[in-house]
Amino acid sequence: MAVKYLTPEIKQQALELYKAHFTSLETASLLGFSYVTIRTIFRGFEDRGVEKYDRFSLMTDELAREGIYGDAEKQAACQR
Repeated sequence: MAVKYLTPEIKQQALELYKAHFTSLETASLLGFSYVTIRTIFRGFEDRGVEKYDRFSLMTDELAREGIYGDAEKQAACQR
């Protein structure tokens, strides 16, 4: 079995997934690392105060129009 190392590129991917509100379990599954490893990395992000993206800024306008998330303000903006 090949050993996977936490390269700077993988840490950057983990950071982007963290900012996009992915859970530790989802990120571990996507990147192929254990939950404990990813949770440790995420705790480091939390300790450093890394801010996550606004959830609704990640949503496409099409989803907003369909009202998937129920964000009335974004839905109203899409209807204009």
